[in-house]
Amino acid sequence: MKFHLSPAYNTVKGGSAAAWKSGGEFMVVKHLLNDSIQITDYVIALIAAEVIKEIPAIQLASGNFREEIMNAVHKKYAAKGIYVSTASSYVDIKVRTAIQYGENIAEVSYALQKFIKKQVEKITGLQVKKIDIFVEKVFFE
Repeated sequence: MKFHLSPAYNTVKGGSAAAWKSGGEFMVVKHLLNDSIQITDYVIALIAAEVIKEIPAIQLASGNFREEIMNAVHKKYAAKGIYVSTASSYVDIKVRTAIQYGENIAEVSYALQKFIKKQVEKITGLQVKKIDIFVEKVFFE
């Protein structure tokens, strides 16, 4: 069975969401009438990663060796430096970043938070409760 999501699916009354773990990966299940949509943390992290690519003054901070091993073993982290946790009806996102030298850290981080929130909510229909930005490095052009 094939179905398509329309931008208006989020307005269906009586819908609910729940978080659960399937095959070692957390996902959010959004119930709409008699059907459901399952969105994994991996998908949410990929959306955030795509947003970061669109802002030239910021990059994901690359992980250290230990984190890369944990990622390979547990498959917990969807994208290097992006951590997603889901609850029944909301999402929290943590992003480890590097900012371009000379940029205003507060302004770039705030813009990133707003853009990630907007895109994740628009694409998934889930509420983003919190986005923490950790600036760990500075990069030069």
